[in-house]
Amino acid sequence: MRRTLVGALSESQTMGGVAACAVYTILVKSLLLEDSAMAVVALQQLSALVLALALLVGAAVLGLVPVLPRVSAVAWASAIGSGLLYYAVAFWFYVTGLRQIPATIAGSFISLIPVFGITAGYLLLGERLSGRQWLGAVLILAAVVVILRGQRSAMLNLTRPT
Repeated sequence: MRRTLVGALSESQTMGGVAACAVYTILVKSLLLEDSAMAVVALQQLSALVLALALLVGAAVLGLVPVLPRVSAVAWASAIGSGLLYYAVAFWFYVTGLRQIPATIAGSFISLIPVFGITAGYLLLGERLSGRQWLGAVLILAAVVVILRGQRSAMLNLTRPT
């Protein structure tokens, strides 16, 4: 299969997203030294809202958003609900957990996002998964288990008297 510019750009964007998640984990871990998980997530959500509103105003000034007033109430409710569930609740859980574990361990959980995605697609949407997808999911799960076991062993070795 021939590599295309669009494919390469998409892969680069995906890697950029993963890098952003890693930077996010480190920054949030440093913020948690003084602030509560709820305060960190609230600040994160507020910052995202301000950025989204700034982009909306900029797009409106450029005449790029004539569709917005025609968005149905159901679509707005869906957007708000998914924002609360996918971002606010999910990140509150993540940030709360990050307070208790090293960022290096928390970062390994990010790799589970596609596993949960394809599993939900399979269970909730009836999507069929290829053998490669199943294999990939198993490999990701195995990698996270190995990381967690290694961390547990390291923690036990640190707490044992010498």
